[in-house]
Parts: sequence; C-alpha cells; structure tokens
Amino acid sequence: MSSDDKLPKASKAMNEPKTPIDGPERPSLPPHIQGQIGKRLAAMYDEILQQPVPDRFRLLLDQLDRDSAETAREPSNGEGAL
Repeated sequence: MSSDDKLPKASKAMNEPKTPIDGPERPSLPPHIQGQIGKRLAAMYDEILQQPVPDRFRLLLDQLDRDSAETAREPSNGEGAL
C-alpha cells in the first residue's frame, strides 16, 4: 500500500499536478509590468546587436560559408552515405 492510498481523496487531488484545461495559465504579472520588462530586454539586446562581431566569429562564419559552397558543388552519387 503506497502512502497515497492512505490519503483521503481530497488530499490526493491537491497533490496531483494541475494541468490547464482551457490552455496555458494566465501570466502572473500585470500587463504594464510585462511591457516594462519587454522594453528593457529589447534595449539590452539592441545594445548587444550594435557591437561588432569578433574577428574569430567572422573567420568561423567565412569558413562555414566556404565549406557549405564546396559541399553544394560536390556531386551526390550516394557513395559514402549512411
């Protein structure tokens, strides 16, 4: 006999996770607070987007572009495929 079997039915229901029937739960923050958080996050990410891409990342991106172009030019005859 499990410990859940000893609990009254009302207690069992309280211990079970609640799943929304009509969709996701409503947000717990008021809309004006959500708006403020969104504006601050957008400002923070905008600042990050204005920063230059580090040289190491540029080199990696260039290498990926070259490798992708070479792969696209290679004939795919099915050899070596898994």
